[in-house]
Amino acid sequence: MNTSIRSLLISIHCVLFCLHSKAESGLLHMLPENTVFLLEVDDWNGLGKSIESGPLGEFSESKAWKKMWEWTENKMQSDSANSSEKVGFMFERMEEWVDSMSGGAILAVGNLEKLLSKEIPEMTLLVETDFTQKKWEGTLKWMKKEVTSSDGSFSWERETIAGEEVYWIGPDNGKEKKQSFAVVLIDQTLGVFLGGEDHVRDSLLRVTGKSPSASMEKNDNYLDLFDEIDRGAARMFIDFEQLQGLIEEAESVPDMQIPENPFGVTTSKLISAMGLDSMECLGMQIEPTDKNLVLSTAAFFSKYEGIFSFVQNEEKKEAVQYEFFPTQAFTATSVRYDFARIWPTIEEIITGLSPQLLLLVNSQIQAFEEKAGVAFRRDVLGTLGDEAFSFSLLPAKIESIEDFGKSSDFFGISLTDPKLFDRSLRTMIDSVAPGNDLFSERVHKGVTIRKLRGLEESGSSLSYAVTEKWLLLAFGQNNQLNQVINRLQGKGNSLWKKKEIKQAIVDLPDDLNQLDFVDLEKLVSFLSSVATTTLESEEEIELKSSDFPSFPYFLLAWSKNIQRGIVGKGKLYPKTGQ
Repeated sequence: MNTSIRSLLISIHCVLFCLHSKAESGLLHMLPENTVFLLEVDDWNGLGKSIESGPLGEFSESKAWKKMWEWTENKMQSDSANSSEKVGFMFERMEEWVDSMSGGAILAVGNLEKLLSKEIPEMTLLVETDFTQKKWEGTLKWMKKEVTSSDGSFSWERETIAGEEVYWIGPDNGKEKKQSFAVVLIDQTLGVFLGGEDHVRDSLLRVTGKSPSASMEKNDNYLDLFDEIDRGAARMFIDFEQLQGLIEEAESVPDMQIPENPFGVTTSKLISAMGLDSMECLGMQIEPTDKNLVLSTAAFFSKYEGIFSFVQNEEKKEAVQYEFFPTQAFTATSVRYDFARIWPTIEEIITGLSPQLLLLVNSQIQAFEEKAGVAFRRDVLGTLGDEAFSFSLLPAKIESIEDFGKSSDFFGISLTDPKLFDRSLRTMIDSVAPGNDLFSERVHKGVTIRKLRGLEESGSSLSYAVTEKWLLLAFGQNNQLNQVINRLQGKGNSLWKKKEIKQAIVDLPDDLNQLDFVDLEKLVSFLSSVATTTLESEEEIELKSSDFPSFPYFLLAWSKNIQRGIVGKGKLYPKTGQ
């Protein structure tokens, strides 16, 4: 690739990467109400300072980050055919752009229906800057020089639209500017647009209130969602209602259709049965401070149908902080959901696809049940309760990525009739493999543990047990299920009794139906091991696990149902003594 083009594209890519998490409400009026996706930051400089002074700042100050940044710069220089002097100038120009950012920025995408006709959707990047006219003219001069030296591969054109000077940059054979991007400075707001001249004109007219279409400031889903979880310092938003046009048009595109079949399953039936048309919007916001980091999310639904019925908690039952979670847990989750609804929900989905398909599925299951002598749907799936948990353990000492292969994972689902479930499950397994001893059995503290044979050589195991309340599953190291049974009987200290976690639990709301814990210190240890192992083949960079920060924090997150959907929040907390 021509060096000038390479420099230009790298510059644009890096600026977009830097802006990938920023924008400001004062810019919303320039976006159309039917925007599908946006990233927004209120104060770019303030956000950066908050992140650097908070927990995540430990990464930017680490030896690993500095080594990787230096390696990236050297790699870009070595890949360039230009002199190091020109590459250095490019980095200086990029640094000037970043330093010029003052205030908010937005990255938005809309009108995805264009994708069906193989056109570029409408994209908007808006950045508040402190650009003076002189600095802007200098930037334009540099950009034009890079474009015009591309040996005809790129074109440069100036045009006045809605009273603003717009500069078009794109492939020389671009048709009607649909493949070009437009650059404009509106007062001190830098705008970069993709999607054609009409999109640019409408955006510029919206600044003066002369656009015939409403702005994003009037989008009720956006306003309601961030009123529920607060705006934070930066946010992401997806409006699925604006995708309905794309879905409806996709149903008429031959390539998007499910082939004709005897059950009459169509694309529209699949979308409806899965409940994909019931999701209204999804949002997330981040609030970094000097002490911690808070991440809030929300998802709104018009109805709980299809796959989304699994997240409904009609009875508002609260997740339990189980005393048997060990203090050394790497991750831990507690959730409330009526698991006996699994099969009825699956039936509803299949019925939406095709009643004939449901008849076939039920007849096949009925035949299996009769052969096995077990009412699988009633006596196995139907006896599942409304509580579940999981947690994972890591070796006490982690020195390499191989140590993570020695982890153990545990899962539990409550049972309404444990004896019926156990008897039915055993009968079903024996009917599937008659005469084969698939499981070895042993008894620990009065509980029968069944372990799948044939996994011993791999150093792992798969075991299950049924207690007076739980179906327990264990994956990983052998005999770890013994410890879980011990803990169920009241032995060992609890994760929730640790001092720092007890203090964090005070922040939890009522009626939460899921609670999650992650030891980020152990997670970072894992990721650093992955990074050092992956980059061992790169001679230009030498990373050691000690180059990464220890990151002594844990994440405590929760979610709960509200009238319109689900909200959740996760927060970083320092470990004791940090």
